[in-house]
Amino acid sequence: MSHSGAHIIAVGNEKGGSGKSTTALHLAVYLLHQGYGVGTVDVDSRQQTLTRYMRNRRATVDTAKRDIPLPKHLYIPTAWGDSISENQVAEREIFDRSLAGLREEVDFIVIDTPVSTATWPAPLTAWPIRW
Repeated sequence: MSHSGAHIIAVGNEKGGSGKSTTALHLAVYLLHQGYGVGTVDVDSRQQTLTRYMRNRRATVDTAKRDIPLPKHLYIPTAWGDSISENQVAEREIFDRSLAGLREEVDFIVIDTPVSTATWPAPLTAWPIRW
């Protein structure tokens, strides 16, 4: 990688069903086909649509024995403690550790966010991403 860290693309929208996960997948696949190292991060722990897409893509590679480029995929789970603020801290720590490792391995990171990220108490909205 010629630059310091990966470029980050976060796909978000307040409305469900607007195509966030599909857009994230298509961006990642396009970048892979352009020869870039790509990571994907699914922070929508309720729907996990991007994670399911990636599992299906890996299954296709395994079954069809085809050479299909795959991104490095991470899923960020929801913390389920008693305190919202403690959950936010825990989720942020997981997100930061995951992103830090991935940033050194790939050229682009595509992040799929959940519905209504403005009210979602998770890593992308609780604290700004440190560039």
